[in-house]
Amino acid sequence: DTITFDDPTHHGKLVDYCLSFQSHCGKPAADAYCEEKGYGTTASDYPKRRTYDEETLTLEQLSTCSPAHNICDTFDYITCRVNEQTFENPMEHDRALDGCFTFETSCGVTAADAYCKDKGYSRASEYSQIESEGETLSIGDHAVCDPAWHGCSTFSYITCVASREER
Repeated sequence: DTITFDDPTHHGKLVDYCLSFQSHCGKPAADAYCEEKGYGTTASDYPKRRTYDEETLTLEQLSTCSPAHNICDTFDYITCRVNEQTFENPMEHDRALDGCFTFETSCGVTAADAYCKDKGYSRASEYSQIESEGETLSIGDHAVCDPAWHGCSTFSYITCVASREER
């Protein structure tokens, strides 16, 4: 899930395209804006546009760029990813996600974290691992676990978060 901010502002001024004056431009500034708003890292959309009549404000230094004296760039919009998302019965290539990162090893949090990172989040904050009645596929080595021959597990859900807060 995402949220989009058109013409993003900070303290009443357009957000500058750079985090600090002419450095850390684009994604770092968009990430900082999303973090400030309480969301995770940005999605792939944060297009730049030049402003000719409005000042911009850098988020790190809170310095103002005036178009009367400088070339000032801002964001047309910034799309932020929601901090947390729960995936029910997560799948991997049309099979239930195996509860282990690689075949029968690194089970639980390692597999859940890898799934979240694959979805663009930082890590898993919560998950429920259950016995699987059907085939599963491990995210690390794409091995198929067949419950007719092995004790296979999967997840009933995984909650992924964008921040690095404590588990």
